[in-house]
Amino acid sequence: PVPASVGEAGRTVAAASGAIHRKSTDAYGRRVKQAIGLALVGLGSYWVYDNVGTPEKTARFMMAQVQHAGSDESRASLLSALQMATATSDALKEGIIVSDGLSTLAPMLSSEDVELKRLSAAIVMDVSQYSSLAAEVASTPGLLPAVINNISDPHKEVAMNSLLALTILCGASVGNKLAAFDAGAIPRLTAAVRHPDLDIAHVACTTIGSIVKAFPDPDRLARSLDKKQRQSIVAAISQLGQSYVQQGNRSAAIDAFETSLTLDGTNPNIHNALGQLYQMDGNLAAANNAFREAIKYAPGLLEAQYNLAVNLTTHGSRADMLEAVKRMSDAIPMIDPSHPNKFDLMFLLGRTLDRLDRVSEACRVYRDIIRASPGLWRAHLALGRLLLKLDDTSGALKALRKAALLQPHDSQAQYQLALCLYRTGQLKEAADACDRALSLAVDDSGMQNAHLLRGKLYAQDGDWARALHEFTQLARLRADHADSHYQVARALQHLGNVGVSLCAPPIADRSSSSFSLGRHAEADDKLCDVLDCWTRQLAALSPAARARYFTTHAADARVLDLIGERRAAPGASPNLARKYDAFRATQQS
Repeated sequence: PVPASVGEAGRTVAAASGAIHRKSTDAYGRRVKQAIGLALVGLGSYWVYDNVGTPEKTARFMMAQVQHAGSDESRASLLSALQMATATSDALKEGIIVSDGLSTLAPMLSSEDVELKRLSAAIVMDVSQYSSLAAEVASTPGLLPAVINNISDPHKEVAMNSLLALTILCGASVGNKLAAFDAGAIPRLTAAVRHPDLDIAHVACTTIGSIVKAFPDPDRLARSLDKKQRQSIVAAISQLGQSYVQQGNRSAAIDAFETSLTLDGTNPNIHNALGQLYQMDGNLAAANNAFREAIKYAPGLLEAQYNLAVNLTTHGSRADMLEAVKRMSDAIPMIDPSHPNKFDLMFLLGRTLDRLDRVSEACRVYRDIIRASPGLWRAHLALGRLLLKLDDTSGALKALRKAALLQPHDSQAQYQLALCLYRTGQLKEAADACDRALSLAVDDSGMQNAHLLRGKLYAQDGDWARALHEFTQLARLRADHADSHYQVARALQHLGNVGVSLCAPPIADRSSSSFSLGRHAEADDKLCDVLDCWTRQLAALSPAARARYFTTHAADARVLDLIGERRAAPGASPNLARKYDAFRATQQS
């Protein structure tokens, strides 16, 4: 028969559920009982909703079934059905709150029956997500203390549901933060942060954050924890953050460290760790702010100084580089001389000063490194390179010989020594050092300048065939540079006209005429490549920069004149003449 009222429907379903439970004594019977119980409460709730039509009355009906159930097992079956409904229906969540259904659930959070406790905690968690009524959820008598108490429940689902509910409630309302704090949530959460299950530990960390972030009375929060307690909480949360870093879970690690800072905002190591995580996420502005905070509280913290300096010098403007130079210059004297990474910061300072064209200051930095550690060959190499830049060939040669002596197997040390020897006219030694550099290079892509230098040395010896080989390697590695193609053209011209300059017309020599003509044709093709490179390069410049390019680049201007002379010489290829004329017309326009 159809029930005459909601109350009668509730009594009918409750009686049926109780009878089922009394008759179910074995495992099979319990499964049948659970299925029938769920079906009954589902049919009853749908009947109420269809005939009465409000979430509040539906919630009252369903909670009535829970109250009238004859046993904990019966209540668990009914709560399971209710939990499935609340997981998908916001209207039913509101109905439970408005109908004061939480007053029925609150005592079950402290039940001896684990299943009752688990399901009621899950429903509270679901209902808590209805943020507009979060304050009413937390104000239900006995509910918040029971949720907090269940944080330390040995059953994971109970603990997790309670933690999640508390996190949602405290994140939704300032009043809930105070209520949770007054109910003793912090000590429970502190213990949960050390839980061996990382899921529980992480959510506990997040829950602490939801309470302490924007806490309405920071002084009260600070007074409630002595220094030892605060340090203990911060250490536990930071340790959790480090474990997430090791797992590659950056978002969880960031959440942990941000929570730590709400309790100890002056901890430089946490600021630095947070900055590194922001940096890995590509948020350089936030990373730099975190590094600055770390440095504010610990000016001698090398890691933060280095991280900030790298960001400012790698991704920043000239103003950022100037800031980095000042910060590094101020920090270096405060860093323990025995710190293994102090020289990294000094090398970075030297490189940054070089980029800012403050070469003499950079030299002083490298000399300081050498005084502190004479065996650091990279410091001798860097100093020698900069002294060569300053045309101090005597000082450069001394530094570069030392670098090559300390590290004879480094290709760059050998190349810089070869360049210095070339600049001082010691060509035989320069050639030997350049050969060593090329033979030591693991990756030829970094040896463009060595190929250029070796080609010039061969050319000075009149060995244009070997010079051509080196210049061809240079053009392969640096195809977008006009000078690379010009050097190839120069070698080809000399092979076609032994002893004759690029601009001179062909003359008879010991080579066959076909060989001579072939070399000139190849040379003209490479000169066309030079013009093509300039065309692409100039197209990327502003009109003003294009107009003055050959005024500010004297070497390129000289090459352009030589190409013009070759274009006018007998035997120049028609393609070269056409490209040269078009290039000149573009320049004049």
